[in-house]
Amino acid sequence: MNVHTAQSKLEMLLAANFDTAALFCTLTYRDDCRPQKLAEAKKRIRAFIKVLRTQRRRKGQELKYVYVTEGRHGDKLTRCFLARFPDTARRGGRTY
Repeated sequence: MNVHTAQSKLEMLLAANFDTAALFCTLTYRDDCRPQKLAEAKKRIRAFIKVLRTQRRRKGQELKYVYVTEGRHGDKLTRCFLARFPDTARRGGRTY
């Protein structure tokens, strides 16, 4: 799959599942905590998502998310994370 096709698929996925109430954040690593391998980075993001999902489940809510790993800026791995929390639009604020 080329970059253009991947971007198009991601845009369609986002448009179908997320609105303006979604939370977008860019997650990066400090130099002293940066994983050396992609497998370790995957393990860390999965642990992060597990914590978020557990917190949402305790409140009776689901967590919908999309994340993308980017490594185009040198050797630094960056995670772009987008999440939808069902209650944020009604309450007018972000809850975690």
